[in-house]
Parts: sequence; structure tokens; C-alpha cells
Amino acid sequence: MKREHYFIRLLAMLLACLTVCSALACGKTEVPAETTAATDSTETTKTEEVTTTAPVEETAPTHDANGYLLDDIPEQDHGGQTVTVLVYKEGRSQILPDVDNPENLVHNTVYMRNVAVEERLGIKFEPIYCDGGWTYQNEFISKATLAGENYDLIASYSLWPQVLAVQGHLYNLKNQVYPNLDMPWWCQSVKDWEQHDSLFFTTSNSSVRFISEAEAIFANMPMLNNYGAEDPTMLVLEGKWTLDKLYEMSSLMHTDVNSDGVDIPYGLTIEDQSRLDMFYYGACLNATRTGDDGIAFVCMDDEQEKMVNLVDKVIALFHRNEAAIATGLGPMQRAQTAFMACCLTQVTKMDDTTIYTALPVPKYDEDQEEYRTVNTNGFDVWCIPLVAKNPELSATVMEAIASEDYRSVTPFYYDQYLKLRYSNNDIGVEIYDIIRNSVYIDFGRISAVNLGILETVFRNAVQTGNNKVASSLKAESRIWDKKLEKILTAYQEHRDK
Repeated sequence: MKREHYFIRLLAMLLACLTVCSALACGKTEVPAETTAATDSTETTKTEEVTTTAPVEETAPTHDANGYLLDDIPEQDHGGQTVTVLVYKEGRSQILPDVDNPENLVHNTVYMRNVAVEERLGIKFEPIYCDGGWTYQNEFISKATLAGENYDLIASYSLWPQVLAVQGHLYNLKNQVYPNLDMPWWCQSVKDWEQHDSLFFTTSNSSVRFISEAEAIFANMPMLNNYGAEDPTMLVLEGKWTLDKLYEMSSLMHTDVNSDGVDIPYGLTIEDQSRLDMFYYGACLNATRTGDDGIAFVCMDDEQEKMVNLVDKVIALFHRNEAAIATGLGPMQRAQTAFMACCLTQVTKMDDTTIYTALPVPKYDEDQEEYRTVNTNGFDVWCIPLVAKNPELSATVMEAIASEDYRSVTPFYYDQYLKLRYSNNDIGVEIYDIIRNSVYIDFGRISAVNLGILETVFRNAVQTGNNKVASSLKAESRIWDKKLEKILTAYQEHRDK
């Protein structure tokens, strides 16, 4: 035994002996903390007061065996009650798959989450799948509001629930015990989706769809090294990853647009024009902001000067030989672009996991305090239709799904499958966390159908290379204000549902 270990054990024994001796010396004269008279026949028959010890209450655990926070849903059993969920078909395997698929580990993890929630609450899921992606708005809305269709929950493409809310088809979640938005599995943006004490839909930050749809820039590290570029991952950690740095580093490629070879080295490509939004939100600009009164207002005109300057920067990024607005992932999959702007899930389509490393969207400049990320509109948003049999149970199921995602789905999909597999080192892992923790989706973006896609002003200016932002904002702002007023009025009217 080492000498220092011997003295530590000796000191512990001495302290134990002193504690026992102290208890023996004081035990006879200590005043009882609680005394009661024996009055019941089942208790002692002595007439003098007797000392009793209050039973020690066992406190419920707050975390699971792996250290993840538990929810506060009370124990319950609904006897196998069916919970019918309308699910947009494009997200079927990642939202609520109805069959197991052991060959697809992500699918299987989500399926086992379903099983865990069913067993815990004593329910049985009955998913109803319907086309509901970007081009199927009318089909999904019609299915959701069809007379005679009694859904308990709706898991929708992100933009359709507000259409249902404004039309008065949804329960106000503020009138239910759940969701508990203070829990870490709920996206904190949701708190800004509440207007006039009404919240009609929510989204979990722990679902596969939400995590995978975060926008990012992927850097081709071997190509950057070959061209003598700086290490962009170090720039990220130093807070110096900016639009100017992206321009500077992507300019090193000197693309020859007349070449017909397959190895043309682009400096920067973006998946499609809608992905341009990432630069708008990455600069910490919003479509709407929440005022001191807790109510949203359209803010684009208020931030006109910065928006005009941002458009100039992004036009400079893309209107040159070294950059292209693509129609897919071809340049990335062929490893012929130094930087690719797309959402996180796209990197999983790479056969070689060592080429591209994730970066957050660049800051507007170094004075910007933090990185900001936005999602594509393909993530899942949950709501409770007025036809639900038991809205209290529906709300509880929403909480249980998000909670289980947090403890079982995210640790596999995000921590193991995505972050570790597609990161080359610890720095890469840390950057994935920066991206995920900086996601913000404002009320204006989630309101795109009723309010209008405000970002089109930004997109069109960049795509055409004609910076008419100032005049466009002047023409559109009053229209946006009137549309937002109608949305907010509907939120007031349906508040008590």
C-alpha cells in the first residue's frame, strides 16, 4: 500500500470513531425532534410519550441511468387506447414509422422510441400517412380538416400547422399541462411562437427531422489544404468565421467555367436558391421580432441598412466564376467544391466520410457575438386538432415523444451517427454542437404561408444580382403588417380553444 493511501485510510477511521463516540455521549440527553402519544391499539401500550422517526420519503430520480433529464409525466396506463396521428408521408420513417427496419439504424431507433412511449403510457399508435411536403400543402390541409377524420395528433411539415391554427382547427396548447417548454427537448424558438397567450403548435429540438434540417456550410478539407487555405474550423472556434473569410478562401479555387472536366474546383456552391436564407438568418437578421409586449412585429424594414449591406456581400459571393447556385448535391458528392451550403443531413449521402467537415453559417462580421443557424422548412411540427378524443392525452403523448427523443434518439442519431461519423476530430465534434445549439426559427418564418415568404426579397436580390432591397421593402412592408395583424387577430379569437 502506498504511504499516502495509508494515512488517508487512518484519518477516515479516526473520524468514524469520533462520530460514534459523539453519538453515544449525546444520545441519552438529546431532545426528541418529534413526540407523539400512543393512542391506537396497533401502537405501543405505554402511556408515556414515545420518540418517533418520520419516514424518509424516497425522492423520484430526476435523471436516467445515462444522466439525461427525465420528464415530469406522472405514471399512467390508458389500457391500450389508440392514438391516431396524421403524419406527413415524406417524414414517415423519421417521425412515426409503423414497422421495424433493423437494416436502417436511424429508422429502427425511432421505431423503438415509439414502442417505449406506447408501453409507458399504455397506448397504441395508429399513424395515417399523407403527402405533405412543400408541393402538397393543399392535400395535407384537406386531409387534416376532412369531416369524419378524427386525429388525436398531427405531425406536419413545418409550415402547415399555422394555416390550421388561423382557420381555428387546433387546440391552444397553453390550455394544456404539456408541452413543458422549459424542458431541454423543446426548441426554444417555440416560446416566440406564442402570441396573445396562444400557442397552437410546437417542435422538438431532439427529433431526427429537426436536427437533420439545420443549415450549414461543409468544407472540403483536403481541397482547402491543397490550395493553402486557412483552417476554417479554427476560425470558427476563434469567432472569426465570417462572410469575408468565406469569400477570401473560396476565391482560391480560380474556377475555369469553360472547362468540361469533371474535376472543376468550385470555391462555393449552394444546393438551391432557397438555401440562401441561411445567410440572412446567419447574420442575425429576422423576419419578425417579439416586442416588449410579447407580440411579434415585422422587422425587416427596421433592419434595412444591414440587409442592404448583407445583400451586397452575398451577391459578391455568388456572382463570380468560383461560385454557383446548384440544383442538387452534385458538386459535393463529386468532391469538386471547396464549400457546399446545404442542410446537415446531406453529408450522410457522402460515401467518403472524411472529406467534408461541418461549419456554421458565417457571421456577418467579427463584431457579431454568436453564430446563428436556421432550419429548412422540412422539420416536423406537432399540434392537436379540435377533433382529438382526449386533448389532455394528446398533449401528454407529445411530451413523452419529445422526451424520449431527447434520451434515446438524439444520443444515437446526433451523437453517434451524425456527429462522430462525420467529424474528423474533436474540433469537428465541437462545431456540430455550435451549429445545433444556435438554431433559431422566428415567428415570421414559421408563418410563411399566411404572412408571405419574407425572405424572397433577399433571395431574389441575391439571385438576380440586383440589390433593390430598399425599394422592395418599402413596397412590401405595409402588406406584411396587414397580414400579420390578421394572424394575430385569429390567435386572439381562438385563444380559448
